[in-house]
Amino acid sequence: MSSNRHGSYLIEYLQKNDSWIKTAIFIRWLLADEGMTAIVPAFLWIVGGTEGILLLTNLALNELLNGCIKWICQRPRPFWTNSKIKNIGGLWEEDFGFPSSHAQISACFFSCILFQYGLIDHLYENVNLIYPLLFVLLLLLVFIAGMTRIYLGVHYPSDVIVGWIIGVCTPLIFRSLHLFDWFRQVGSPNHLYLSMFVPFLIYFCFATIRFIVRQPSLISTWEKTAHYNELVLSSKTIQPLRLSKYTIQIWSLTGGLVGASMALDDQRFHFIYEIDHWQEILSYSLLRTLLGYSILIFLLFPLTFVVPMMFNRQRIFSFLLKCLGAFLIGWWAFYGCPKLADIMFSSSLSLSSQTEIHQLNQIEEVFI
Repeated sequence: MSSNRHGSYLIEYLQKNDSWIKTAIFIRWLLADEGMTAIVPAFLWIVGGTEGILLLTNLALNELLNGCIKWICQRPRPFWTNSKIKNIGGLWEEDFGFPSSHAQISACFFSCILFQYGLIDHLYENVNLIYPLLFVLLLLLVFIAGMTRIYLGVHYPSDVIVGWIIGVCTPLIFRSLHLFDWFRQVGSPNHLYLSMFVPFLIYFCFATIRFIVRQPSLISTWEKTAHYNELVLSSKTIQPLRLSKYTIQIWSLTGGLVGASMALDDQRFHFIYEIDHWQEILSYSLLRTLLGYSILIFLLFPLTFVVPMMFNRQRIFSFLLKCLGAFLIGWWAFYGCPKLADIMFSSSLSLSSQTEIHQLNQIEEVFI
């Protein structure tokens, strides 16, 4: 209780400064579902490798783990209970506050880049200033992401600190358990069946938690205080145990695992994800990224976020569209895009090889 009181003092102090507003709102949307969906697949398409698979999987699992902890702990957000703390920017939050998902996701991203992508090795082995600058930039992003959540009045400092700790530790645990190697060794078609079972397992876990814990009796009181503290008035409600909030994470993870299963069964899996020929990395990565974003932005993004809002009154249909779109995003990021780019790249290589052979034949005919 005393820690929350001290945390409230920090929030009130930060909210005296108006210069944080634009940065806080930008960070909020950058780490929201829409922002992460737009940014994160690039790491799989540009860089490739199993590290990209682990990064996307870690982010989705961290978001789901964050939801489970929130449901169990049920800590209200600062602007729900303290009349001196304002909900700056009108960024209404309807779920519980502990731990901070933005802090956890940003820390998870930092941890994956640091350990899975080997940034920490470069810091020790390389004197190039690019790596220390990248490290400082990522660390600064994590810090700002946490501080902006405190500033907006949606988290206590302890929410952010615990989110940072979980976000850093979970990728390390995930990596130490070698879960991807185990998934690879499960074999076909068992890993495909396992992937399709994942959403039901996640729904079961959330349903079990909802059955065990009780809905807080103070929700109506929290809503009154929260609306009183709004700087931008809204008619939104507090729905702390709403499972549909995690639809994107559940079904994009499922689609990604299905895509990874199909990639493991593909004979060209090594070329799709691990390119050894350095001459081919840049052109193949650019093709993969351009192809990936063209489908993501013009087809899958609207299907997942825009179209369901148009059918918001038809809740079942809207929910199914959202599930389908999220599933296709995961599948497209893990398998659809790399595979199609591989086909296009391979065909272009074969055409160029045929052209070179034809030119050599013409040269030989001239000399003959």
